[in-house]
Parts: sequence; C-alpha cells; structure tokens
Amino acid sequence: MTSSLHRYGDGNMEKAKVLLTEAGISASNPLTLEIWYSSSSTKRNLVANTLKAAIEKEMDGMVVIEPKSVEAATLFDNLDKGTYPSVLLDWYPDYFDSDTFIEPFMSCEKGSASTGCESGQSQTGGSFYYSEKANQLIQQQRAEQDPTARKQQFEELQDLLAEDVPYIPLWQDKDYVFAQNDVEGVEIQPSQQFFFWQIKK
Repeated sequence: MTSSLHRYGDGNMEKAKVLLTEAGISASNPLTLEIWYSSSSTKRNLVANTLKAAIEKEMDGMVVIEPKSVEAATLFDNLDKGTYPSVLLDWYPDYFDSDTFIEPFMSCEKGSASTGCESGQSQTGGSFYYSEKANQLIQQQRAEQDPTARKQQFEELQDLLAEDVPYIPLWQDKDYVFAQNDVEGVEIQPSQQFFFWQIKK
C-alpha cells in the first residue's frame, strides 16, 4: 500500500489551529460544525459525542461541534440532496473485491470540478465528490486483467482519496462470533457477511 494510508495520522491540533486562524476562525468567531447520524445508532451517537468532547477540548473554543440525530429513513432520504454538512456513516461491502470499497464513494456519472457530482454514486452517498481522474481509474481497474496493474490503479485511487478528502475514515470494526465447540461452520467472511446456512451441529 502507499503512504496515503498514513496521511491522516492521529490529528495535529496545533496545525489545525494555525490553519483555522488563517481562515479567520477564533474563539470569538468559532467554526460550528453539525455532525449528523442515525438516531437508532448507539455507535454513531458515541462517536459524534466523542468527537465533540475531543475537538472542543483541544481546539480552545475555535470549533463547536453540534451532534444531531435524525431517523435513519429521513437521513438516507436527504443524503443525496446535500442537506447535511457532515454525516457519520459506515460501510459493509457487497462482494469481496476492492472495487466495492472505492466505486460507491468515488464514481460520478455527471458533474464537474466546479459543480461537484450532480448524478452518480458519490452524489447518492452525500459527498458529491467529482474527479475526472477517479472516474477514469475506476473504469480502468474494472477492465484490467493484470492484478499488478490493477493494484497500482487502486493505489492511485487511494492517493486521490487522501489528497482530496471527500471522506474522513474514523474507525474500522472488528467483528467477533462465539459458538459452542459442537457447532461447525461459524465464521465471518472477508466481506463481513455471516452465512447462516453453513452452520451445523
């Protein structure tokens, strides 16, 4: 993998303060950021409130975080309309291939650098990310037969994600399954799916 995986680090609050100050943000003129999430998600409630506590503690009043929740159906109904300035979401793959971790987030059928994504996956997902280079790389990797060349295309896509920052990765779940010794076939697939039909005693 490329160095793009390490660009985010653990956060540099001092650098953030400098950049915010340059943008005219201060304790007397703070940046207020709404973080929306599904009201049925205990996990996202905890994440939003942890972000609020950590950021407000470290940023000396320059940033005010406002966690806001809404019913899941409403949240997803409004996601593609640009209703929310930021949203906490998680992702589970549809199939076991790198494409399912990239195409839904970066592809856009219609848009431009100035307007953002007007129609396509990134508009549906609420980021409105548009990159002609990303669109080209996504199409190339979908047609590529050489695994080494395809890996390089994904590394370029990762670099674009790290550079353009349409999303901020916060956590990755680790799932556990427990079963008694006489139960066989209990396992989580690499795609995070759980196949009940393969379980037997």
